[in-house]
Amino acid sequence: GWMYSSQSSTISCRADKTWEPIPGHCILAPPGITTTSTATSITVSLSSAATVSSHCAAVRGVDKSSQPWATSMSFSMCSATSSITFTGLQEYTEYSITGNVVSNMIRSTTANGPVTTTKATAPSAMPTINTATPSVLSVQLNWSPILGVEVNGVLSGYSITYSPSGSAGNSMTTAATTATVTGLTYNTMYTFNVAVVSSGGVGPNSTKTATTTQAVPKTPTLPLEISPAV
Repeated sequence: GWMYSSQSSTISCRADKTWEPIPGHCILAPPGITTTSTATSITVSLSSAATVSSHCAAVRGVDKSSQPWATSMSFSMCSATSSITFTGLQEYTEYSITGNVVSNMIRSTTANGPVTTTKATAPSAMPTINTATPSVLSVQLNWSPILGVEVNGVLSGYSITYSPSGSAGNSMTTAATTATVTGLTYNTMYTFNVAVVSSGGVGPNSTKTATTTQAVPKTPTLPLEISPAV
C-alpha cells in the first residue's frame, strides 16, 4: 500500500514502484507502452505493475509536410484489456502514441509511447499519361505523378511496360515523369502502361496507345552515266 503523513511529512510508497512519490502524495506510475502495426491499424499494449481496471490510449497523426492530412487523424479509446487496436488509419503514416491506466480509481500520469508508422502498401492510384509522342522508331511518354497520400510508401519510381498488339511485352523503369522508349518498329501500334512503384509495391497501370510513324523511303541512287570522250 501507500500512505502520506502530513504531520511527519513522510511518504511511504510501494516498493515495487507501481507508485511514484511527489511532494505531498503518491501517484500511479505511467504504464509501459509497446505497439505493433499493419497498413491501416495500430495496436497499443499498456503494461503496469498495478491492478488495472482501465487502460486508455490515444493515437495522433504526426504533423509533417509530406503528410499534411495526418493531424486530423486523432483517436482515443479506453478498454478493460491491456491491448487496444485503432483501425481505419492511413497507410504509411506516422502516429504519436500516448497512454495511461486507472487503478483503485486513480489515473496514472500519461506516458508517451514510440512514434509508430503504419505499414506501406502498393500505391492506390495511377499516374496520368499526358502525351505519347511517336517518331519512326521511338515514343516519348510524359505523365503526371500521383498525390503523396496515394503513394502509401516511399516512392521508388515508375514502371513502364510496352508491347505491340498481340506480342510479348518489354519493360523499363525510371525515376522521372518522362521517358523515351526506343528500339521500336516503324508504323506499328504499341500499348504503353505506366505504374507507380513504391516501397509497398506496384500500383495500377495507366494505359495509352501510340503508333510509330512511317519510315521515309530512301531516294534511290541512279547509276552514274559517263559520256564518251569526243
